[in-house]
Parts: sequence; C-alpha cells; structure tokens
Amino acid sequence: MPNKYRLTTGGAIDRKVAIKFTFNGKIIEGYQGDTVASALLSNGINTTGRSFKYHRPRGIISAGLEEAGTYVEVMGKKGASSVPATMVPIEEGLGVKSINCWPNPNVDFGQVLQLISPLIPSGFYYKTFFQPQWKTFEPFIRKMAGLADIPESENSPIAYDSRDTHCEFLVIGGGVAGLVAALMTARTGKRVVLVDNHMDPFGNWSVPLSESSSIRQWVRTLRDELNGYSNVRILTKTMVWGYREQNLVLAYETRGIGKSELAWRIRSRNVIMSTGCTERGLVFPHNDRPGIMLASGLLNFCRNYAVIPGDRVILYTNNSSIKVLANTLLEKGKEIVAIIDTREEGLSDYTDLPEDISIYSGHEVNKAIGWNRFRGVIASPITGGKSVTLSGDLLAVSGGWNPNLQLWIQSGGSFSYANELATFVPTNSEQDVISVGSLAGKF
Repeated sequence: MPNKYRLTTGGAIDRKVAIKFTFNGKIIEGYQGDTVASALLSNGINTTGRSFKYHRPRGIISAGLEEAGTYVEVMGKKGASSVPATMVPIEEGLGVKSINCWPNPNVDFGQVLQLISPLIPSGFYYKTFFQPQWKTFEPFIRKMAGLADIPESENSPIAYDSRDTHCEFLVIGGGVAGLVAALMTARTGKRVVLVDNHMDPFGNWSVPLSESSSIRQWVRTLRDELNGYSNVRILTKTMVWGYREQNLVLAYETRGIGKSELAWRIRSRNVIMSTGCTERGLVFPHNDRPGIMLASGLLNFCRNYAVIPGDRVILYTNNSSIKVLANTLLEKGKEIVAIIDTREEGLSDYTDLPEDISIYSGHEVNKAIGWNRFRGVIASPITGGKSVTLSGDLLAVSGGWNPNLQLWIQSGGSFSYANELATFVPTNSEQDVISVGSLAGKF
C-alpha cells in the first residue's frame, strides 16, 4: 500500500503533487517536499542499507544531516556518491540505490561476515592480506566493505558558479533562535544574511518544542516580517562548511533543477551562530536495528513530512525532552506501548499521560529484539531485578543533546564541559561571533 505510514493531514508536503522515483530499481511514490528518507519510511521500507564492515541491517535513524544509518548512491547524470537519504529531495525520475549490500538490503550475502566477526577485528585486513601484496586482495575487500562508486558521468549537467557578498550581520542557522536573531538585526537597517541548510528553515528547531497553532503562527509572523526587509538575504539549502580568519565564511548552495550550484564566500562584520544541537542516542545491544530512531528524528518526520513509520511505539530516554514526542504521538492517534526512563525521578514527568501507558522509571534497555526490523525490547531495573519484554514496531530513543560546535571550533572559539548538561558548550570567541540558542546550551 503506497504511503502506508503517511498521516492524512499535516506536514510541509504537497499531497496534490505525487512524485515517483526508484529505490533499488523499485518504483516508490512520494509527494513534493519529501526527501528520499521520508518517502521510504512512508511506504514502509525500513531496511535501507547495510553497515560498513559486518553488513548488519541498517535503517533511517534521523531526519537531518546527522543521519548515519542510510547513505544512498544517486544514479544518472546527476549522480552522487554516499549521500544521506535525509538530504536528497525526491524528484520525478530520480534513481537511488543502497550501498554496501548485494543483491539488496534485505538479502545481503555479505552478512555472513557476522558469523566470523570475532576472527576479523580492527586492522585484520592489513595484518593478514599483505602477502604476496595488498593490491591482490584490495579490490575484493573494498567491494565487501566499501561505500558507493564514483559517478560514471564525466560531463555533469549541473553548472557550478561562485559568489561573494558582504554584510554587517551573518546568521548561521534558521531555527527559532536564528530567526529571532536575524529579525532583530534586520530591524536595525543593517545588511543581514541568513543561511540554513534546510529547504524551509523556519520551524526546524533542534530541541523539541511543544507544537501548537499559536507557536506556528508566531513563527510565520516573524518569517513574514523578515521576508519583507530589503536589507535581508536568505540562503536556503545552503551548507556552511568553513569558517576562516576575519569572519570569512564559506558556504555551498544547492538551488535545484535547472539552476547552477553556488559556492559562497561571505565576509561579515559580525556573526551570530545558531547551528543548533544534535540528539544523542543510547547504548544497548542491537541499537542499530531498522525501526530504531532518534526521538528528534521521529518528531521531525511527523511534523514536517506527516510520517510515523510504526503503529506501536516504545520510547526510551534519560531526559524530559521525550515528553514532547509522546504528546505528539498521542495527538496523531498512535499507541505508546511504554516509556522507559533511566531516571528514578522520571516518573513525575508523565503524570498527565493516559494511564494505559506503562512507565518504567529507573529502567534500562538490555537488548533490542528483531533482525531486519525492530520487534521489541527487553528492559530491567538499573539496580537489578526482574526483566520485562515489550513488543512494538518502532523505538524512539533520546540520550540528551550535544551542541553543534564544529563551526564554532573552526572560528577559533573555545569550549568547556558543562556537568549539568553532560556535554561541551561554547565559551570564549576569538572573532566577532556569538553563539545563541541550543548551540549555547539553552536546551
């Protein structure tokens, strides 16, 4: 059934415009605004790739650039190698395929390596296959443990160009904090450039916020005001990848079909960095099974693409941010089988949830059940005691948050460890740059 896990309402997709593309040779249908990842999940395709070395089944774990479970190879003249499925917008006639599996992700002959995994530890190849010479074995080993092939087309139809611009304020990141920062600086009349890597940056925020019509309306009001300023330039689908001396910022803009892709050199007097944060996972055996996702990723798929790829959801967390996802799932009519919280005091966060949801505070997941698809978990009290087996078809995990410090460090900024957040946060800057929002540890 096409779009089996698509909600009937909501999302930023256009249901009037159906788009067909191929995944591993199979025709998949999605909607305008979908990515490859959201379209696959909406159609119930969970096993989307294999791990690099042991060929363990992999699925989609997040909704953004942090995706580490599913990389795809884009076919044809616009071919690209090893691209996160979450970052590839679908278009008519697009062809993508899984990497590092044969003949397909569901039946991969390379998974036999899991049976002998104790015999092939790290460095095994280089210590074993050096005689008569490494080049004799290299093609086979790279075939078994490599990533995508280099695109075959020598003459790419994509045009490339470069641009230079100057401004008084550069805002990196278009979440809530970035949007407010851009608007406040725009009101001064100074030249402002806002850069974000999403197709529609406004409303994409790292830390889960309670979604309501008033919040969405507030964001739309700010966005409309910002779009009305002639002194503001907004660059969407633009990835900032470099930060050099004297506030020279390097970015790459993907503009879509029929348009050249641009390399930007942006020189700004002041930089406001709002790069957000990334959710941490939680460690337990088989936590890489298809059907196990970051809670923030599931929330993003639900809100922006109207996709919830499961019917019976289990939540596993060590912090209170999971509550937003729980309320969202209930609003969408999904069943929450249980919430497993490692905190003994976590029970107080869920007093207003329906009584039929089992809450296991002070518990941890011992193991995930399932092979090509998540089927449930075995959990037990952290202090010891009887374990419990829970059945479900989707597990969302949240292990806290890490600010995205990469650009901050490139700028020469320092950082320190915050015990109360269990992560590193920005401290002093070397250039005219400040951190705001969740990048600054404001979770």
